[in-house]
Amino acid sequence: MHKRHIRFLPSGLLIFIMLGMIPTWAQSENLTERVSSLEDNLSLAQRQLEVAMSRTSNLLRRIEELERGMEQLEANLSRVMSFALPSPPPDFRVESIGRDSDGNYSVVLRWRNNPDREAVHSYVVWFASKGFPYLPAETVNSTSGIMRVKVPGFIKGHEIVFKIFAKNEAGQGEPSYREVEIKGYAPYLMSRLRVISLVLVLLVIVIVAWWRFPRGESTRDE
Repeated sequence: MHKRHIRFLPSGLLIFIMLGMIPTWAQSENLTERVSSLEDNLSLAQRQLEVAMSRTSNLLRRIEELERGMEQLEANLSRVMSFALPSPPPDFRVESIGRDSDGNYSVVLRWRNNPDREAVHSYVVWFASKGFPYLPAETVNSTSGIMRVKVPGFIKGHEIVFKIFAKNEAGQGEPSYREVEIKGYAPYLMSRLRVISLVLVLLVIVIVAWWRFPRGESTRDE
């Protein structure tokens, strides 16, 4: 009887061991499934990363294409502007009139530079006495800030019309005009002199009246 019990002991032990390994197999199966799931997720993440990188590359290429297009557009716009005539020179006016050593009069003209986008490289000034054709006066190659030019050779009493053109590579634009009468002084100076003269005349009248009035009273007292 003891021998029979000893004979069946290994079989029971084997069954016990196998039953004890069932949880280990189950855990192994779970680990295998988790590893497989992680591998699937990693593969999916890699595919998504590849798609994102591909889209980023396409966007960068598109940005480069747009930048090249903008550069081409700016170049074309610059070419179009180079063929556009400039506008009339702004703020064109007579600054002063002065007498020269030869007895004639000179006129100083003043104006502001055209906008930079018009690419003006020079200005041309013309003049004409009323009723006569225009004659060239001066060409000014400076194109920065406030510009001035002195036009000599005028006679007092003449009425002169000046016109000025801006020029760029496309040609000559529309002119600005200014008319002036040669009086020997700038118009604003003449008005100041008239006011000063009137004040002086009134002051002289007051002084003479004041000086004569007391003298008349003393004569009547005698």
